[in-house]
Amino acid sequence: MKYKIWWPFSLLTSSYEKLGLYRKFGTTNIATALPAIVGAKMCVEGEAAIGVIPAEYLGPIKFLKIMADMGWPMKFHETLSKEVSIS
Repeated sequence: MKYKIWWPFSLLTSSYEKLGLYRKFGTTNIATALPAIVGAKMCVEGEAAIGVIPAEYLGPIKFLKIMADMGWPMKFHETLSKEVSIS
């Protein structure tokens, strides 16, 4: 199973939309700031072990749910493929 998540940059076409993001998150660069905030929040809430935690060790479903709950507009693309060998 392969998943691809992307940020629809076309949502940020006007200065009004950028101002809305700034008011909500304190930055217009939420593609960088929001994942860091969510990761820190998960660590504080005990969702990760103590110490340096790579993002890959955080629960992906919980991480993406918190991102969505905080207003991250994301889309998913799911691809299922199967490799078959004929001998």
